[in-house]
Amino acid sequence: MQLADQIREILALNGISRVGFSRLPDGPDDLSSAVSIVVPLSDAVLDEIDQAPTFAYYHHYRTVNACIYRLLLQVGLLLQQHGYRYMPVAASQSLPEDGLRTHRGLYSH
Repeated sequence: MQLADQIREILALNGISRVGFSRLPDGPDDLSSAVSIVVPLSDAVLDEIDQAPTFAYYHHYRTVNACIYRLLLQVGLLLQQHGYRYMPVAASQSLPEDGLRTHRGLYSH
């Protein structure tokens, strides 16, 4: 079984059906490929939002991000077992820029 198929299988077993693979021309060091996953948020939770995020949304968003981190760790460990290096990129990340906290991530998502 190809490595990409193994990754798809791990993700499918966890309910993830949307995964993408790409080359990163600006990847750090020798990391020139990327795996992207899509974890949809609950429509019911999103429908509750009127003018500002709700507590349910905040909790759901954090729970989904924890799921993403766990899945990226599983995929990364598989890659490492096959001799590749990996660097998971946080689902939500703020990078300091000129001493200010921004909401810009390492890669757009």
